[in-house]
Amino acid sequence: MKNRVKLVAIILLSLSILLVSCGGISKEKSIDIALKSLGLTRVYTPRNDSELIKSEKCYVVTVWTDSCKYVVKVDSKSGNVLSTEILPLGN
Repeated sequence: MKNRVKLVAIILLSLSILLVSCGGISKEKSIDIALKSLGLTRVYTPRNDSELIKSEKCYVVTVWTDSCKYVVKVDSKSGNVLSTEILPLGN
């Protein structure tokens, strides 16, 4: 009985690791990648958001600063930056 429980635990752990490793990058990682590409940190950005667009296989990360809104597309598998758009805020 103990061996069976250990075997099930090992199988579940292995499946969990497999599922996590093949899923690409996380939402939080996409924000980190976008900020790094912009030369910014979370400390200097009052707001940021990330949304997975499954049909395009990318995250659309929006970062706000005091003067601009940045929209950065990040590949959801590789983490490569696909595009960056800078929109001035109307103050």
